[in-house]
Amino acid sequence: MRGRDQFKRYKRFINFLVSLFSVLPKELLSLLFRHSDTLRGKVGMLIRYILVKNLAKGCGDNVSIHKNCIILNLTEINFGNNV
Repeated sequence: MRGRDQFKRYKRFINFLVSLFSVLPKELLSLLFRHSDTLRGKVGMLIRYILVKNLAKGCGDNVSIHKNCIILNLTEINFGNNV
C-alpha cells in the first residue's frame, strides 16, 4: 500500500492526534520536533507530521518529513498537499 493510501485510510486518527498535540505549548512542540529527527520509519514520519501540522503556518495533507530533515523558521512555512 502506498503512503498516500495509508494516509487516507488513517486520516481521522491522524487528525485526532494533531488535535491532542495542539494543547501543548509551541516551545515544547518545537523542542520535540528538533529531537524527532532520529526517529525512524513511519512512526517517526507520523510524529514529525503531527508536530509540523501544529507548528507551521500552514500544512496540507500527506506531508512527508523524513529522518534528518532540518527545517528552520518552521512557523513561517506553508506546506501544500502531497509534499
